[in-house]
Amino acid sequence: MKKILLLFLLSSIYGIGNTQTSWYPSAGVNISTISSKNENYETKRAIGFNAGLTVQKKITDDWAVNLLLQATQKGYNAEQPFLDGTYGQSYIYTDLLPTIEYYVLDNISVQMGLNLGFLTYEYQKTQTGIEQPFSSSNLVDFGYATGLSIYMNRIKLSAFINNGISNIDTFRVTNENGDPIGTTSLKNSVIHFSLGYKI
Repeated sequence: MKKILLLFLLSSIYGIGNTQTSWYPSAGVNISTISSKNENYETKRAIGFNAGLTVQKKITDDWAVNLLLQATQKGYNAEQPFLDGTYGQSYIYTDLLPTIEYYVLDNISVQMGLNLGFLTYEYQKTQTGIEQPFSSSNLVDFGYATGLSIYMNRIKLSAFINNGISNIDTFRVTNENGDPIGTTSLKNSVIHFSLGYKI
């Protein structure tokens, strides 16, 4: 998997300065949650942001490689408050997304690739809206990404699904009486919408 990631990175960097290389700064909205195998750990989706820059290298008329560098907010909200009074968590990552892109039509493409995130900040959400910084998560978020892009002149509309493969955290799960009933590992799950502009 690391060799595939390196190949994507080198392919994208190789195209810089070439006439077939395009740059797309972008910003948008995330709808995120976490996935867990423990049915007692119930969460709901949270709204976050994303902002970044995509370098696109066209290989042929139908194929391209991309490298997206972005700041992105992931996390989740709780159905009910946890024992410490918090209502969910938010994670700020610096993400690298190398992808392969195939144009199904002249202005519509599908993409598939990897997501490598580096945790830069995290906080818990309280009932009063106060943000409490904490540091209990893994520093790296590794997963896969699939997406769809629509091009309209210089404008690029994109939607991605990013699902984690690696665990970002492990929690002890308790019942309503505070008795431990096991542990659960958490993985990020994000739907990512963005608007880009070719420069």
